[in-house]
Amino acid sequence: MSDSKIVWSVGLGLLLLWTAGCQRAGSGTPSTTTATSATASGPTISVISPKKLSLVRRVEQPGTIRADEETPIFAHVTGYVRKVAVDIDQRVRGPKFDAQGKLLEPGELLAEIAVPEMEEDLKQKQALTQQAFTEIEQANQHLATAEAQILAAEALVTEAKAGLKRAEAVHDRWESESNRINMLVQSGVVDRQTQDETLNQFKAAVAGREEAIARVATAQAVARKSVAERDRAMADVNTAKARREVARADLRRQEVMVQYAQLRAPYDGVITRRNVDTGHYLQPGLTSPIFVISREEKLRVSVEVPELDAGLVRKGAPVTLHIPALRQPPLALTVARTAWSLDAGSRTLRTEMDLPNPEGRLRPGMYVRAELAIPLPESWTIPTAAYLKLAEGGIVFRVVDDKAVRTPVQIGAILGDQLQLTAIQRDGKTWSEPSADDRLAMPAAQLAEGQPIPATP
Repeated sequence: MSDSKIVWSVGLGLLLLWTAGCQRAGSGTPSTTTATSATASGPTISVISPKKLSLVRRVEQPGTIRADEETPIFAHVTGYVRKVAVDIDQRVRGPKFDAQGKLLEPGELLAEIAVPEMEEDLKQKQALTQQAFTEIEQANQHLATAEAQILAAEALVTEAKAGLKRAEAVHDRWESESNRINMLVQSGVVDRQTQDETLNQFKAAVAGREEAIARVATAQAVARKSVAERDRAMADVNTAKARREVARADLRRQEVMVQYAQLRAPYDGVITRRNVDTGHYLQPGLTSPIFVISREEKLRVSVEVPELDAGLVRKGAPVTLHIPALRQPPLALTVARTAWSLDAGSRTLRTEMDLPNPEGRLRPGMYVRAELAIPLPESWTIPTAAYLKLAEGGIVFRVVDDKAVRTPVQIGAILGDQLQLTAIQRDGKTWSEPSADDRLAMPAAQLAEGQPIPATP
């Protein structure tokens, strides 16, 4: 036999021996595990149980940086611009107040409007106010005069009453004397002439008493008149005081209107817009603001959260903020407030975060991406690999007697590699709550009904 034939025969024998060994190895039973198992030709099977967890839903939305406060400044009076004191990108100072809220220093002047007619009206109202004060002084003097007249009238009444007493005494004397003379005349002691003289004296005494009574009545009437004049003088004083208050109120209103001619900063901030020059004619009701001033030390981020996630947003929820323009690591913020009500047009919830800006690097209008981490209520959860969505609904494979049993389930949110398991139909009819005793096989996509599942040791 030649050498080439010998070599060929040896090679053929080795090939037959290798083939036989491979056939014996392939005919054996594959190795299995308890919680997980793998075969040379099949997937790794895992057995898990639902767990009570609080999943975190991450919502990423674009947003915009806004000023914490942004105020458009409009004209409240009509006139021509006399002076413009500021320009855009200029920092301005707001008013200063004490602890009780009293104004110590007004805000910085932004612009001044010429209002000569109002200034003349102010001078007139100042004069009217001074006149009102003078009228009060005059009314007080009239009141003092009326009170003095009352004292004088009371003295006259006292004097008239004293005269009445004197007249009554004279009347009584001559009445008694007349009666005595009449008796003497009857007895013949006194003649008729004496009787007549005595009677005349008595009549004079009667007239004197009546005159005294009239003087008392006159004095009392004068006293009542003086009291009435005093009351009228008091009313004049009150009227003068009321006119003074009206004049002062009118003056204060005019002073306020003149102050409106000076446009001042409402707070510390920066001028972001200027739409006025010297000589411009301004009037109330213009649609375009004269200036726009914004706070810069603190900003706010606004994002619109879709309706699906709006009910989950809570104050204090953590937020990761990405600002592409700064090219720096993201910032950690929290939700400061929400609008609570959804926008009817976009069906979104306005959500805001406060953003400190001590260095002034951030500016209103910058684009941001906000990632909200919203913790969900604690619920039963399973890995998404244990769930399979079919046309008739979602299922899992429960492990019953070491075999995969197809079981309908209901789920909630799907977050990453976990999902919320809300209900399970173990008997094929009744929905019930999942429990930690449920044993589920995964991955569900690689399993079939009745497939053997390795037993747990």
